[in-house]
Amino acid sequence: MVFRRLHLLIFAFLAIRVSWAQGASRSAFDINVTSVSPAVVESALGQVCPGGNIVRSADGTPAGCGSCPTTTAFRDEHGEGFKWTLDRATVGHFTSPHADDVVLSGTGCEPHSLNFGGSFVFTLEAVRLRFLTYEEGLLTDRCHDLRFTDGRNFLVCERGWGGQGWSFDSVFFVAFSADGKANVSPVLTTDDSTETCGLDAEGEIAGPVRRSAIKSAEFPDLNGDGLADLSITATLGLKRLTKAEREACLKASYDSRAEIMAKVASAREYRIDFVFDGEKFQPTPKSAKTLALFPKPR
Repeated sequence: MVFRRLHLLIFAFLAIRVSWAQGASRSAFDINVTSVSPAVVESALGQVCPGGNIVRSADGTPAGCGSCPTTTAFRDEHGEGFKWTLDRATVGHFTSPHADDVVLSGTGCEPHSLNFGGSFVFTLEAVRLRFLTYEEGLLTDRCHDLRFTDGRNFLVCERGWGGQGWSFDSVFFVAFSADGKANVSPVLTTDDSTETCGLDAEGEIAGPVRRSAIKSAEFPDLNGDGLADLSITATLGLKRLTKAEREACLKASYDSRAEIMAKVASAREYRIDFVFDGEKFQPTPKSAKTLALFPKPR
């Protein structure tokens, strides 16, 4: 029986590993897609869900925790609104070239400032998963799996965040140390202020509206060295609003302001290329100049 359990867990890692092809677009940053077998997910959730209270989807597959895990900010909150929802499970050799690791990304138990969620990291030892750490604020539900030259996997991820009329898109990569701790390196950030209608937090005119977003990401081999590189297409446009345009924006609901601004503020597309040397991404000389148009990555 022990051998069978070990065999099933190892098979789950080997058989269902998701490998993304070069040239994948942003659509490959899958949302709410579990790429790990239910048995592996259940083993992991059983270690972090308080009292083993695992929530299941309609088909019976594990989908999260019925209450917030003890490592999260809302661990002392109870009730229907406080539960941890699994958004994605990912497997890879993250902590070492030979390790089999699982990363669970989910939301529901952290504040807005921490992206409402975080990621649990586990490693396979003998016949069971061992919990390594919890990374608050780190969402890994929209990620692409790549590999360092030493054989370890890492993730290239995308996330969005917003507040007070501003919205931000970011691409970043995540490397994991032997103890599961995440090292996050930002690559590109865009900032969009269309929902502010050109006003600052005090309601004063703040200058041109910025219309900007990350449109797509691809992973071609740019320099022919056999390693997947990174090409990001992002938009950026600046528009100083007229009084009439600002008033029309302010009268609109937040949900419709972006659509209104799209009609008056054009945005140009930029392609920004990053070459991967096996350890890190570096912008090409041409793209470094383009990168300077955008805010400092964060």
